[in-house]
Amino acid sequence: MTPSDSPQNVALAAFASVYAIAFANMDQGFCLLERVDTSPNLPSDFRYLTVNPAFEKHTGLVNVTGKTILDVVSPGGTGYHGDL
Repeated sequence: MTPSDSPQNVALAAFASVYAIAFANMDQGFCLLERVDTSPNLPSDFRYLTVNPAFEKHTGLVNVTGKTILDVVSPGGTGYHGDL
């Protein structure tokens, strides 16, 4: 038996599969974010690590995975937050 065939890895893979199906099919919008370090006196920023289809439907934000919130709401550093 290889390490990838261990009972723990098999169970984890099964759980991940169920989680992925539930995540993709739930009605509630969901996103997972990570905090991005910013310079002092600049707004905090967060990067979208993953979003589900309901998040895109409810927010109208599409293809945001990998982008930061400031990239999405203030492309080029202008807009809502002014010149950054």
